[in-house]
Amino acid sequence: MIENIDFRIIYPFGSLVLLLLWLIIFKTRRDLRKLMLLFSIIFAFVGVLGEYFYFKDYWYPPAFIELNILGIRILPDDILFGFVSGGTLTFTYIFFFKYKIKVDYENFNKRVVSLLLYIALGFALFAFIITKFNINSIFATGIGCFLMSLIIITKRSDLAKHFIVSALVYGVIAFIFYFFFQLIVGSEYLYSVWLLDHSKFSFSLFGVAIPLTEVFFSASVGSALTILSAYIFKYKFIK
Repeated sequence: MIENIDFRIIYPFGSLVLLLLWLIIFKTRRDLRKLMLLFSIIFAFVGVLGEYFYFKDYWYPPAFIELNILGIRILPDDILFGFVSGGTLTFTYIFFFKYKIKVDYENFNKRVVSLLLYIALGFALFAFIITKFNINSIFATGIGCFLMSLIIITKRSDLAKHFIVSALVYGVIAFIFYFFFQLIVGSEYLYSVWLLDHSKFSFSLFGVAIPLTEVFFSASVGSALTILSAYIFKYKFIK
């Protein structure tokens, strides 16, 4: 564990570690590059919007630079994390299992509009669940993703398998990532920055506290994006 680490560096450090995975996928899978950039750019913005809710009840990370626009706290760190997670949470499953896909680029611009509408629907569900039922934003994320995924699966039942398996894959990857991440930075960051009582929502492995809410976030968002991309751009997962 690194002693006396500046908490402001931890968030961007974690994003840069994930950026390595993003770059590996981007370099080795030329067929995914266009969609990776699309999802990454979109979620660079969505990540900032989501933090409006997360900063209220889930976590409040310190930062070297923070902006205040119309009373909304905006961090450059969120833009970086949103960009990286948008690409990795959508395509790591394809990369990991070496699936081949054939993207239907016909009417690509219309498909992008459909993608934006589905993401807007998911965000609206997320905001509605928080405000209507007073559920913590991290759990509202999972519920919103699950509901949106059910809509997609009713239209393409072949994606149900990939929804379940990708959720397991992203959950396991997040568990391993946070084990080593917490091993490096220590649990003090977890308990001081996260607003939830993580004594209830963490799992201790060899004395390392792993935030299960982050595992839940990765599994729910990753599985939803995996099948959303396949549905919008009309591709199947081919071995």
